[in-house]
Amino acid sequence: NCRASQKFLFIDACHADEQRPQQAMLSDDGLKVALQGAAGLFVLSSCGQNEQSREWPEKRHGIFTYWLLQGLYGAADFNGDAAIDFDELYKFVRSEVQYSAHVFFDGAKQTPVRVVGDGAPEIVHLKREPITATLRRVSEILHGRILRFQHKLLAVREFANRIGDQSELRGN
Repeated sequence: NCRASQKFLFIDACHADEQRPQQAMLSDDGLKVALQGAAGLFVLSSCGQNEQSREWPEKRHGIFTYWLLQGLYGAADFNGDAAIDFDELYKFVRSEVQYSAHVFFDGAKQTPVRVVGDGAPEIVHLKREPITATLRRVSEILHGRILRFQHKLLAVREFANRIGDQSELRGN
């Protein structure tokens, strides 16, 4: 009954409960059918049918929630327009969750699902933040990418201007 024209629902939960096999599983299609009457609803679910939504104790979140937050903080801004749309967020979260589940959880499969919604509405506009916060997040993402692609060398290029007591990023 929400009157908002666009609604975003993020579900970090398993579709199946291995502890209760007698319970009916909610399939991706079943979720679509259940929510089809909710106009303007965009849903990201943490895993597909028969997959487990894994907790990541090291990050103090589930894999899905961790990468969802990183994406919303700016890592999902693929086109550099300082805005995150639903498609950018979905592509980022799907890629990072699949990789993290496989690498950090012994080959596990966890594939986020875009359950309903057409188009790519904007979710969030990014705003400036202190450079130390940006660098902290970038270093976490960079660390994951280095592990993921097994890079042996890393080149660092200057990317910040120091102006008095202020630092700002140059370009993208």
